[in-house]
Amino acid sequence: MKSFTVVAALVLALVSGSTAQGMWCAKDRSVCAKAVVDAAKKNVTITVTSSFTGWVGLGIGSAMADADVVAGWPNAAKNYVVSDRTAKGHAQPTVDTLQDINWTRNQSTSSITPLDPSHTGVRFTYSRQLTGGSPGSKAITPGTPQSFIWAASNQVVNNGTLLQHESSNKGTFQWDVLQTAGSASGTNGSTSSTGTASGGSGSGAISAFAASSAQAVGLSLLSVIVFAMFA
Repeated sequence: MKSFTVVAALVLALVSGSTAQGMWCAKDRSVCAKAVVDAAKKNVTITVTSSFTGWVGLGIGSAMADADVVAGWPNAAKNYVVSDRTAKGHAQPTVDTLQDINWTRNQSTSSITPLDPSHTGVRFTYSRQLTGGSPGSKAITPGTPQSFIWAASNQVVNNGTLLQHESSNKGTFQWDVLQTAGSASGTNGSTSSTGTASGGSGSGAISAFAASSAQAVGLSLLSVIVFAMFA
């Protein structure tokens, strides 16, 4: 029994350190996003908070055309709503038939901790597989910077219709989801429609993700050992 207790403790230790995270904020910090990557489950949880009161969209891609977009907004009950969409160009992104994101229904926006003190507006959170789960999904690649777009509006959303954002409330940026980027990194990174956000440097978060991946492998091996010991 003592041996089993020691092995169980080792399993718990491996599981406890299986996540790594990064954060991005727009130049004026009107929108921020935090990503928490779970190496063992191969998924990512993204939280978006902002000072905008209508809607906020975050997409994977270098431009609106063919971007994999997730948009969020508060409904009349002040609960957040999240929608997985695909942008075809400079028009409202269309709702994906297969919603390959997970989010909690009937959850108040106020239940989400703002990523900046000024973020009293749109707030939402969702999770998805790193590889995506539908034909139109784009993969998220921890450890590698990739192109993202964002847009936001103070226009109220009715029946899921996203009214066009103001021309200044949009941008593109480069983000490795295990690093800080834009103003979240303490730099004055550009997040305009023609620029990209400069991200923080360093290997700490990447090393953490690599370590958590190793932990996931170690957990699998340890499970085999436990089975052999007590079968």
